[in-house]
Formats: sequence, structure tokens, C-alpha cells
Amino acid sequence: MPNRDSEIHFARLTGEGRGAIATTCVFGNGARRLVAKYFRPFGKKRLETIPVGSLVYGLWVGFVDQSRTEGSPSEDLVVTILADDYVEIHSHGGNMSSSQIALDLMNAGALSVDASQFMRTHSENFWDFELQSALLKAETEFAARLILTQQGVWRSTLEDWKQANEKDDYSSIQNSIAKTLLWARLARHVLEPWSVVLRGKPNVGKSSLINAMVGFERAIVNPMPGTTRDVLRQRTALDGWPIQLSDTAGVRELADELEATAIERGRTESQAADCLIDVSAIDDSQMPEFGNARMADLFVCNKMDLGPQPASDGKTIFVSAKKGTNVDELLKRVIGFLVPEMPPPDQPLPITAAMFERLQQGHALLNVGTSRDELQLHLPRLLFDSV
Repeated sequence: MPNRDSEIHFARLTGEGRGAIATTCVFGNGARRLVAKYFRPFGKKRLETIPVGSLVYGLWVGFVDQSRTEGSPSEDLVVTILADDYVEIHSHGGNMSSSQIALDLMNAGALSVDASQFMRTHSENFWDFELQSALLKAETEFAARLILTQQGVWRSTLEDWKQANEKDDYSSIQNSIAKTLLWARLARHVLEPWSVVLRGKPNVGKSSLINAMVGFERAIVNPMPGTTRDVLRQRTALDGWPIQLSDTAGVRELADELEATAIERGRTESQAADCLIDVSAIDDSQMPEFGNARMADLFVCNKMDLGPQPASDGKTIFVSAKKGTNVDELLKRVIGFLVPEMPPPDQPLPITAAMFERLQQGHALLNVGTSRDELQLHLPRLLFDSV
């Protein structure tokens, strides 16, 4: 750990908003002792006696509200002791709990510092800085936990690369980078939402299906064809992965100018989708002609509540957006298509664009017959140097 000032400081390392995990770091001489004023580990141990490197579950007792007496426990959380002068507090997401923790720390004499400045000053290297920055943007508990795990994975990977570099074993580094780049598309979507687009004729219930998939009514639902006049988007999460669901204007031949423009926007959105879903209905199962547009990845027949379900063709999912029938199955199919497999636990992931670019540069350097002298000069700068 880097040297700290004698004063105790703290910084929130996760972004503002209702994230599932809020991480606050406390650092400086006496940081562990200050946190112990408000944190009570489960069991009889005191925080000051627990070894460095431990992950400790317990209660934060600094919360006060109108329904509790002062000092009564109100928040269970996790504290990690990374050094005697560096502790991280992982609490439930949302501004309320993290703001109260910040207030308690300030009342105890700690000083607040900007998270980005803290990370730039205290990050071990480029990769650690990028992962700390990614943690600020994590929208789900899954994403936050994955990024926290990746910090250890990348630390181990860099150590392996350093040892290989010292032995001039550049092929091992090249193979490891190439393997890591294979996971780049999945890694990017830890933070960036997958794009899931619904396409079909007007009045087959695409808006209602979006509502059912998200779990509440947001899109305009109207029995008149052509109601959706533009691409409507809604953010959600499936198995912790951020998802953007897009409801495109219904495709039909007779469309006014405004509706035709919306249909064209929908075509553009469909072409770029990570998962394209064609939606038909029991009472209108004939899909429109899409010309040279891409084939759909999943097929859904909506409104199964209106009549008997036709014989299965093995690929169509029959649902009722109105009653919620088989919507869970549709969501499973979507996430199964987007994430058919997860990487091994020890696989480093290029979660940010900067990490991906740095890996590409390293791979190119190793792949073009670069001389040993040039590799010794440039490779450490790319892979091992600080921010």
C-alpha cells in the first residue's frame, strides 16, 4: 500500500445513485481505529484485533433516525482490512446509507476527498486505476462484485506477465493477451448495457411485452396500430447484466411520413442490436417482410391468452404480455443468448475501453516480430507502468 498522510481521509469509490453496493475507503494513520468506532464485527472480536487481509461482516452502529435510539445497529455491511492504515467499507447501495457513513466518518474527524483524485494517486498501476474507475460506474451488485474480483485476478495476471517478461518468455504473454481479448465483447457489457430490440408489425403487443419484461408500465400502450412513433428504450438488468430494451415502431407498408421515419430508425436500431427479437401475435402471426435486414435471434408469439397455442415449431416462444405467461422463459432465453457462457474465475477481463485498447497495443507489439530490445523498452510501459 502507498504511504498515507498522517490525517485520516475517506472517499466513496462507487458512483452516486441506487447501486447495489457502495464502497467507501478510509485511509491514513489510525484508519482502522476510527472505523472501529462505528463498526461491530459479528462475534466477539474487535476490529483492531482482526488480521490485515481479512473480510469482516458486521453492523454499522452510527445510524440514527426517528424510529431508533442513537447508536442502535441499523446496517449490516462488510469491511475489508487491506492495511492498518487502509480500510474499505462495503455497504448497501443508495445515497442514504453511504451518506450516513460519510457523516459518521466526518463527525469522527476524517476528511472527505474526491474519489477520482484518490484513485489516480493510490492506484497500483494502469489496470488497477481502470478497475477502480469502472467500480464507480457499476449499476448492479453483480457488476460491482465482478469488478472487485477482477482486481485480484488482474494483480495475479500482471505478476505472471512480469515473471514471463523477466525470462524473455514473450510468447506466454502474447497467448495470455490473445485469450483475454477473446472475452472483450462480454467484458464490455459489465458496464455498457446489452442492446435488446423488439421488431414486428403494429399492434402485436411489443410495448406491452417491454412493460412485462421490465416489470412495470412505461411504454405507451394503445390498441390503435402505429402508436409507437419512435424507438422507446428502457433500462433493466437480467442476472445482473445491464440491458437496454428497445421497442421499435411497428413495420407496415402503409405508413405516414412521421411513422416511416420512425420505422427507419427502428431498422437502424435492429441492425445494431446485440439480440434482435421478432414479435408476432396469436391473432396476427404473419411477420412482415424485412427485405435485406438481419435475421432475428429470437422469435416470440404474443397474446397467447387470446386463443389456443399453435403447435410448437421448436424456436418460437409463446407468451402473454398481458398475463405475464412465459415472460420469465423469454428473459432466460435472452440472457442465455447474450451470455452463453461465463469466463473462468481466473480469467482477466478488459472491462473498460482503455483496458481493451492497451491490450490491443500489447498484442500488436508482440505480434509483428518486434526485436527483443524494443520489447524490453516498450512492453513494460504498456503493461506494468503506473497510471
